[in-house]
Amino acid sequence: AHIARIVAAYESDEDEPGYSRFVSLEEIRGLRHNLSIPLYVRDESTTSNGNGQPQASLQNTVRAWQASSKQLRKSMDELFATLKEAGVGQ
Repeated sequence: AHIARIVAAYESDEDEPGYSRFVSLEEIRGLRHNLSIPLYVRDESTTSNGNGQPQASLQNTVRAWQASSKQLRKSMDELFATLKEAGVGQ
């Protein structure tokens, strides 16, 4: 899917905001021939990560990680309890 989107952008004569854009040689010269994509294509809304998905805030990401860590800890404790009951590792 990603390769198909890249090929479609390359073959298209349309700009795709936040993904692809035609630029002039003058603009490239003006940026000292630097071809770094973020110099030419930016998501103006800053709410997308470049693939059309909303960008998670750091706070929400940390909360999700903490919840995931708690669930992992609970699962591991249950696994160890089950293994202990079965006499494994004693």
